[in-house]
Amino acid sequence: MSFASPPGAGPPEDWDQGNHGRQPKANLQREYRKREGDVFNELRDIIRELNNQEPATRHDILSEASRLMRQLATENMNLKQQLSGIPPARGSGGNNMGLPGPPSAHAGM
Repeated sequence: MSFASPPGAGPPEDWDQGNHGRQPKANLQREYRKREGDVFNELRDIIRELNNQEPATRHDILSEASRLMRQLATENMNLKQQLSGIPPARGSGGNNMGLPGPPSAHAGM
């Protein structure tokens, strides 16, 4: 009787089961932390671009990012509601955003 785990169950094979050509666990963790830091810095830069704030901690970054995402979702819903309430301009060459259409090919003749 075999008690082997199905593929994908349990820890990955490279988790500190000897080096055997694999990177040590400490190196993998170091790389993970570096990538994690890079992503937090990128998110901090995006927040700075959007609202001129400089979040100080990772908690502040995540809190502000989630607030901005909720705000964007609300703005998106409001814009969709506004667009659904504007009737399409039929045959006028305009669009449903109230902007003028392309100039007529016969204008000025």
